[in-house]
Amino acid sequence: MWGARLARYCARRYRVWVSPERVWLHHASAVPEILPSQCACCGLPASQVSAEGDSGWQRLVPYCDYCLGHASRPATRQLGAWLASTLLAVTASATFPLIWPWSSWAIQLIVVLLLTVTPVGLERWWPPSRAKGHVAAKALWLGSDGLVRLPTRAVANGWLPAGRTGQPRREPGRRRDGRGVIFPLALAALLLPVFHRLHHPPLRVLNLSREVLSLEVDGRSMGTLQPSSSESVSAGLHLRLPSGSRQLLVRNQQGAVLAETRAELLSGAHHLYAPLSPHQCFWIEQMSYGRAKHPKAAMHRALGGHTRFWVLPDSIDIWFAPLPQEVADGMSSGGVVSALRHALCVDVPELTR
Repeated sequence: MWGARLARYCARRYRVWVSPERVWLHHASAVPEILPSQCACCGLPASQVSAEGDSGWQRLVPYCDYCLGHASRPATRQLGAWLASTLLAVTASATFPLIWPWSSWAIQLIVVLLLTVTPVGLERWWPPSRAKGHVAAKALWLGSDGLVRLPTRAVANGWLPAGRTGQPRREPGRRRDGRGVIFPLALAALLLPVFHRLHHPPLRVLNLSREVLSLEVDGRSMGTLQPSSSESVSAGLHLRLPSGSRQLLVRNQQGAVLAETRAELLSGAHHLYAPLSPHQCFWIEQMSYGRAKHPKAAMHRALGGHTRFWVLPDSIDIWFAPLPQEVADGMSSGGVVSALRHALCVDVPELTR
């Protein structure tokens, strides 16, 4: 019962949208500059006017208060749908990487684009109903072909004679410009990869033992950790994980758990995890070059903690390699370079004091 009523209601709305009513076509020059004083829609005395047309042709169309409201409704609906799509594009792009952290950004992008286009699609394919005795929207509008459209209802009200200059035609609804959805869609397509990358910070995992290990994060296998006892720029496993609290689990080839820790990954930060490395020390070296107003000598900052997981405090320029030698150049502006280093604690006693 309710399904039949809904189907009939949707069919009625669709018919109103596809074929709203018969229109009369007039050449723009045939429409007089001074229009009658009664409302162009209902024929009652007009109280306000609305400018219709473009820079080359324009007329002041009279309306009563009620008819001016439904005549301006399409523009208001289009603006509201555009604002809703834009807000959905921003909020969905910013929150989906947090709500749905383990899904790929491509799947999230498809869902966000569908959400973004929903308000504009509803506004486009679900128009407002037409009151009895009134036109669907405006009582006069200029088409892209240069002809003025005048609904039959306005002609019947005697607002403008149609028999001499006009031609009747039944048109499938007024075309609406679909370019308004391009900006929200483009905004979503640009913002989602940025927020997805921001909320999936990088993690470098080092295996400083002598056996091959495997890493699991929240029960998901992330890959194999090959041994790398010495410093190497490409050492370790490079990952991007969802931000938040994550359970890191290290197993050997027999499946035995060798290390386990609960780590907090921060959005936009770099992270390091080095399980099974109690005799290894990690530190950050910093040195300024050129005319940078910092001490020229290398500064060392040790990384402490028994969990062997670190949120790196600064941006790292060089991973597991020494800083370059300073060149005497007073002309270059230079800057501060940071390098992440590691070695056996017995080899760097100054870091263990």
